[in-house]
Amino acid sequence: MAPDSSAKLTPPVNVRFTPQVVEFNEMTEPGCYITDQGSLFRVPSEALSAGHSPRITLVSKDVTLVTRISDNPYAPISKIREWAANADLVVNF
Repeated sequence: MAPDSSAKLTPPVNVRFTPQVVEFNEMTEPGCYITDQGSLFRVPSEALSAGHSPRITLVSKDVTLVTRISDNPYAPISKIREWAANADLVVNF
């Protein structure tokens, strides 16, 4: 059986993934996000769909910026740490 080409995969080593910085409450794409404090959030597509659980909420008096480091919310921790280091992001996970 041929692999499903429509599935989003973690970028291969030779493909450059450009990290995207957004406010936490403005995340619209699934993936792995790292906060400016180095915390990791895995955001599956279900978490972004209205009316579905789990819904992700962060309450803070300050604006929290997150960097989308991968489009795959289930990417291995070792790879996420590598990509974060390559993007000069703090890692606290």
